[in-house]
Amino acid sequence: MRAERRLEELSYQCSMSALALSFQTPAKATFFGPSHDMSLLRNLMLASCLAFVALPAAAAQAEELSPTATKTGSSADFWGVDASQTAAFEARMTRADSLALLATDYETREIRRAALAARAMSEYEEALKLDPKSSEAHFRAALVSLRFLTAENVPPSRELRRLIVHLVAFEELAPSDPRLTSLLFARSLARTKLIGQGGDSRDLERAIGDYDKHLALLDQSNSWVRNRMSTTLSNRAELLMMLGRLEEAITGYEEAIAIEASISYGYGLAVALDRDGQDFLARDVARTYALLDPSDALTQGGTFFVPQGEIHYYQALRAESIANYRTAKTAYEAFLVRLPRSRFAAKARKNLQAIRSKAASQPRPKPARTRIRSFPRPF
Repeated sequence: MRAERRLEELSYQCSMSALALSFQTPAKATFFGPSHDMSLLRNLMLASCLAFVALPAAAAQAEELSPTATKTGSSADFWGVDASQTAAFEARMTRADSLALLATDYETREIRRAALAARAMSEYEEALKLDPKSSEAHFRAALVSLRFLTAENVPPSRELRRLIVHLVAFEELAPSDPRLTSLLFARSLARTKLIGQGGDSRDLERAIGDYDKHLALLDQSNSWVRNRMSTTLSNRAELLMMLGRLEEAITGYEEAIAIEASISYGYGLAVALDRDGQDFLARDVARTYALLDPSDALTQGGTFFVPQGEIHYYQALRAESIANYRTAKTAYEAFLVRLPRSRFAAKARKNLQAIRSKAASQPRPKPARTRIRSFPRPF
């Protein structure tokens, strides 16, 4: 009963939001990029709010505008549309929206959010059985998945493939929808996360293609848009490097750094240069960014690395560039253990061999002493 009352409250709030929106002139969005300026969650809430108002009304209209159904017993209306099937579809969509709203509601316990999102996904997919050409159902299912089911760095491969199916269908059904720009970026990330979970080079190629489409849809003459393209360019460069297209990857990193001199982009460029055989320049670049990064951004968890184990190569090169050879040796060895069949395993072994003697002669760092502070007794 408490959940039902909360749902009624949300329905009322959405009705008021939709009413307010009806008096506003919608602005054309020019960019939905990796910085998530228009967040997926806000899109979902807006879509759900409109659904609370529009879908029940549409269901009622479908029954009212179906004189054939009432007079002749047929379920088809004047236009030949099955009104009962339309009403069933809209009922499924309304239920899915309700579950999605409950998942995002601040009063919902964290442990219940994923379960509610999974139920919402199932309802959207049941709705799609009634209307396979509904791009909106695919869109909302994708948003729920992105927010709750595939948001982790290593989500289940089943959920990733399920998400990609909805995103591909949305593009096919609504190729001119302005929301597609943001979803292409999300689809590329989903394909990237598949690597190491049964994905292969074809997923990488498709992910690069998604980034290319995303970039093509952006208004790059707009300086505001241009300044926010660095993440896309850097991610694309990472995928090119994973495919062994090192010259293109280096160019991509350089373009990203020209827009934003991010520490993570600098490390990516250094690794690409190293794997391309430009050893001196790679270590020079890595050293430059390592000196700007005393807290070691690679250990902060702000960037996910695919496949798992790739981060060790980055850590090794960073450590080697600042003459921390023991740490570099350990990181190269970890990379070879995690990814022994990587196309860059031979280069990692070569780098490891070059620093092995330096690491052996380098003294072990002394463990930090914990100083116990004494306080005077109060008596």
